[in-house]
Amino acid sequence: MHIDYDLLITYGGIAKKISKGEIVFSENSIPRYYYQVIEGSIKIYSSNKQGKELIQDIYTKGQSFGEPPLLLNKNYLISAEAQEDSVIVVLKKENFLQILNEHNDTQQNLIKDLAERVYNNTVAAQILANPLPEEKIIKFLNQLIDKNIITKNTPIPYTRQQIANHIGLRVETVIRSLNKLQQEGKVKIINRKLHYL
Repeated sequence: MHIDYDLLITYGGIAKKISKGEIVFSENSIPRYYYQVIEGSIKIYSSNKQGKELIQDIYTKGQSFGEPPLLLNKNYLISAEAQEDSVIVVLKKENFLQILNEHNDTQQNLIKDLAERVYNNTVAAQILANPLPEEKIIKFLNQLIDKNIITKNTPIPYTRQQIANHIGLRVETVIRSLNKLQQEGKVKIINRKLHYL
């Protein structure tokens, strides 16, 4: 969801610089703020007992993150971390709720955005449930197209490790599967950059 920057500031939002690798919130912490990216990118992920990450999404300029637990008064099930030096707006929960109560268009945008996230989570679940690594990768790439993150024949802005973390595979499996997909003519690797054909 995107709320106009001036509106956020009017309601008490504060722009905050965060460094690459800095944690915005952690799994099991209590939500107290609405967050929106102004510059940079924020990775949302969960991790298992062995420390293996499963990236659930990456939010960039203009996108908000972390609202469901905030609205439900439940602890975060995920962590949020800056992928690069970033700027976010932080707004107290009470002020966020006040915006929703006083600005019907913002409330409608939130409903639409949350519905989109539920849909994308369903797609992500289908990717994780797929037993074939090559099909997981293709579904993931198609999801990136659907979310307007990539277009066909352009470099994919993710490393092999990030792809593995998104779809629950080991990086070695992703590399092997990408080589197989390249032989099948479905992807191409140009100057170490992955392209979806």
